[in-house]
Amino acid sequence: MYYIRNYICLNLIKLNNLKEDLYTNIAHEFRTPLTVIMGMAEQLTGNDEAKKLIIQNSTVLLRLINQMLDLSKIDAGHLSVNWVNGDIIQFFKYIVESFDSLAASKNITLLFYTEIESLMMDFDEDKIQQVISNLLSNGIKFTPDHGQIVLHTHLETTAGTENLIVKIKDSGIGIRPEVIPHIFDRFFQVNDLSTYRSRGTGIGLALTKELVRLLEGEISVTSIAGKGSTFEVVLPVHNKAKCLTTPTPLPQELAPLEKIFSATVKFNSKKNQNTKSIALIIEDNNDLVTYIASVLKDMYQIEVAENGQVGLEKALSIIPDIIISDVMMPLKDGYEVCHILKNDQRTSHIPIVLLTAKATKEDRITGLKSGADAYLVKPFYKDELLVRVKQLIQLRIELQSKFNYKEPIYLNRKKSEETIDDIFLKKLHKTVEKNIENTELQILDLCHAVHLSHTQVHRKLKALTGKTPSQFIRSIRVNKAYNLLKEKDLSISEIAYETGFKDPAYFSRVFTKEFGKPPRAIRM
Repeated sequence: MYYIRNYICLNLIKLNNLKEDLYTNIAHEFRTPLTVIMGMAEQLTGNDEAKKLIIQNSTVLLRLINQMLDLSKIDAGHLSVNWVNGDIIQFFKYIVESFDSLAASKNITLLFYTEIESLMMDFDEDKIQQVISNLLSNGIKFTPDHGQIVLHTHLETTAGTENLIVKIKDSGIGIRPEVIPHIFDRFFQVNDLSTYRSRGTGIGLALTKELVRLLEGEISVTSIAGKGSTFEVVLPVHNKAKCLTTPTPLPQELAPLEKIFSATVKFNSKKNQNTKSIALIIEDNNDLVTYIASVLKDMYQIEVAENGQVGLEKALSIIPDIIISDVMMPLKDGYEVCHILKNDQRTSHIPIVLLTAKATKEDRITGLKSGADAYLVKPFYKDELLVRVKQLIQLRIELQSKFNYKEPIYLNRKKSEETIDDIFLKKLHKTVEKNIENTELQILDLCHAVHLSHTQVHRKLKALTGKTPSQFIRSIRVNKAYNLLKEKDLSISEIAYETGFKDPAYFSRVFTKEFGKPPRAIRM
């Protein structure tokens, strides 16, 4: 009997894991077309009402997908609580404010009334957000025009335990007594013609109850048909988690779609395709490739790879300036691609943006551990992608200043702190210094030093320092000359020859351009 029970338990665990994998894969399949639909809708001009409906309904579909995923994770025991310690009252205020415009559109008065000005306690930001958002959304959905919704908080102590009481009261249509016992059941729908048009899927409240349980709390409802409902959430107050180091931000998912990004990012497009930087898109969905390309085409020369393996080969061949890669792909997934490229001398410098349907904290951490510079969850918005790209470009510019020959930090780093890019630049720098008097020193000599092709050295060096190989060589020469001018009593011509310049006059021009004053001025 023991073995039979064991066998059944093991198979139930396998079944739960299979179910969660199924939901995850389905979510990925949904999120990809949703990204295309929402992204392309944002780019449409005219037909504002149709555009608004497309985006609104896409957002609703995304919310349903996320709820189904969370329920499956709860069933499998894989949804964990990420406790943080912060001011939960302030967090409630942010959430309520994010629903102001939605309530106003239905002429509903939305109020936040608290008997506590501030309360530091442990809570999970994401799960509290989902709980309160679901309850407020339901309240607005079932409250007629000119109605009222109040979120009220206060403290109560029961049996020596301090609890935070959160009540959300609406003046809506209410719930019939025979329905109340089933209101938190999964997929339960009220068969009532008065509520049919907005009755929902029966997922939201079921998920809300499960999330409250995860938070060690309780949820209940009281209602009078035709007069309104009151949902009460009871959360135990404890302070064991690590304090938040920064104020809790307004949850982005709750913000009105058109306000998620307040400013459009502008880039200077170049007419000559050959002068553009290269963006490599690694994605197996053609529609998503088309959408991403439409977003970046004015800024980048677009290259495409249909799977992870081809993406690796292309990245190593063309050395793009940025890579945008899906995570779930055939042959090699995005994590593998990112890990391999970030640990290869030829491509370690390239910024990589991972796109994925996997939205959990653990998945984001996995992506960042693989070396990703940014991590976007599908569906993402056009401006969100552009902001990320702009940030990575700015970061690359800042890194170029750190690798500048005037203060070559890569020469001063400890062995234990060296990056792949430090080692690359150090090899090139030492090659130039070793051959500083050689007037025939060429780019090929640098290529031999790091065992890379001309194209690979040129593109990597340009990305890291902002200089071509010729400029890199010349900058080290004039820097050496600057030091010699201060340290040795040699003529300017002698210093020019000693640092590899054939013509002293040319040396003076280059030196003046670099330092803003001629060589003779250094000795004054």
